[in-house]
Amino acid sequence: MQCELCGGEIRGAPRTVHIEGAELRVCIPCSKYGTEVQKPRISTGTPEIRRRAGGPPAPQPPVQRRRRDLFDRIEGDIAEDYTDRIRNARMAKGWTQKQLALEIMEREMLIKKVEKGDLVPEEELRKKLEEVLSISLIESAEEVKSSKGKGITTTFGDIISIKK
Repeated sequence: MQCELCGGEIRGAPRTVHIEGAELRVCIPCSKYGTEVQKPRISTGTPEIRRRAGGPPAPQPPVQRRRRDLFDRIEGDIAEDYTDRIRNARMAKGWTQKQLALEIMEREMLIKKVEKGDLVPEEELRKKLEEVLSISLIESAEEVKSSKGKGITTTFGDIISIKK
């Protein structure tokens, strides 16, 4: 059996993991890239059948909470023009990069890198910038659809070549 992530041969039992909304059967080294999916236990009959047969009721398995994946925390995609949105909002308030940095209690160099596009703001910084500048840096699915219009989109088929 092949690993659905790296393509290598799986030695032993495959692991089923949840990665970006998909359940994949992967090898042990690749299982660290997702959260392992717990399969439900198969019981021998329903509790009603066991009660009628005089057997003890089946113990209830403890409720296990699924570990949160990194991708569960992402609210949406950051806008492609986040640098322009930040710079324009800052300049509309009449602030320098240093003043913005002081306002959100971050380093000026961080603001410079974000405005330059060298650094994509992480969740905490993004929220601070949105609050102070009264802007949104997240692009919803509707905004993505309207911005792309009816133009041609790239698909996986355009990128990969299939061997025949």
